[in-house]
Amino acid sequence: MNLKNIVHRICIQLFVMIFLFFIPFLTARKPVILVPGFTGSAVYATITKPDLYPQCPNIPVHFQFYPYNQTFLKQYPDCVGLFMTTYFNNESKKVESLPGIKIETAPYGDVDTLPSYSGVVERLLSEGYELNKTLFGFPYNWILYYSGIPEIFEDLKNRIEEATEQTGEKLILFGHSMGSHVVRMLINNHVDQNWVQKHIDRIVYNAPAFYGCSDLIRNVLTGTLEDDNYYEGLAKAIRQMPSVFLLFENYNIIKDKPVFYNKINQAQLYAENINNKFTSMKDNENTIVNPRNVVEFLHERGFLNEESLRVFETVESSLKDDKIVEPPVPTILFYNSGLPTPVYFNSTTYEIIKGEGDGFCQSDILDVVCGKWKNTKCIDWKKNDENFGHIPMLKSKEELDMIIDFFEQKNKEL
Repeated sequence: MNLKNIVHRICIQLFVMIFLFFIPFLTARKPVILVPGFTGSAVYATITKPDLYPQCPNIPVHFQFYPYNQTFLKQYPDCVGLFMTTYFNNESKKVESLPGIKIETAPYGDVDTLPSYSGVVERLLSEGYELNKTLFGFPYNWILYYSGIPEIFEDLKNRIEEATEQTGEKLILFGHSMGSHVVRMLINNHVDQNWVQKHIDRIVYNAPAFYGCSDLIRNVLTGTLEDDNYYEGLAKAIRQMPSVFLLFENYNIIKDKPVFYNKINQAQLYAENINNKFTSMKDNENTIVNPRNVVEFLHERGFLNEESLRVFETVESSLKDDKIVEPPVPTILFYNSGLPTPVYFNSTTYEIIKGEGDGFCQSDILDVVCGKWKNTKCIDWKKNDENFGHIPMLKSKEELDMIIDFFEQKNKEL
């Protein structure tokens, strides 16, 4: 073998070695954490003091009660209500589940118990993401969020640091619905901008509810969640749940916006909505209730009790937040203004008055947010299509394609 052939072979071997060395870097995926929204995580109950709760049968440890087991719900509705009931503990100064009832979620990393993210998970796995390596779910107790689980922010912070350390990559944080509130609270209130830029590569908000979601008023009025049947124990639980109050509309984003009306020309109402002018529409025939006094109104009308007010006080500061702070990293925000959505309510009959949104959350707040966030890419689908509803849009090919494109932009500006 002559010298030329030897050199040629050595060059080929070196090329192969270099190529194999760089493959992990060429195919590296930035880790993604999926933060679900209200009712977005499966929750499990363990009764440690069964003598206190004769309404409940003998159930196994870590019994899943939500998403609803319809058979169990219909047979033991008061028991499900107890599992969801919270109260303000005067000793701990925290909102807690009832004594002798322990509520848990699946462990960190699990994605199977986050049904709203099923389409996202399927797509990311097909793109080469790996569970508990580059793709993580963040289940949490949405019933007690956030005043009953203040440790959630430190937990999420630690998980992010752990993922970035293990992968050597900044992380993509994905918040859906109330999950966007978790993300917003973390980056605005619990870490500084340097930490965000060190650990977070980019943020995805889908149907964000960080400044309120109008359909939660309907939940309080009807005393129901996803099941339309009324059960007294469950209605009581819904009406004193911190996460329900947390999703009431922010006091300051659209000042003096009405929540309840009586005798009002709807054309005028929608015109006022478009121009964000909710200031002086009060006369003898109108009862106008805005976000600042909606809890007082619901209490006066008998929907909320004294315990409800104590729980509400633990999250009210979030509703008073008047800072619309844009994330300091590339961000994309998806929402829809094209579906009829419960936005206002008649103050006498409690009838729904529909406006624009995704069928669950109103869109006007996000219009305001997107008008102020100059470096965020906002996508308003503007579609009267149930496939672009509050949760279904997460399964639409159009959105999933845009999410993947956004992930792969690396550090390019939007």
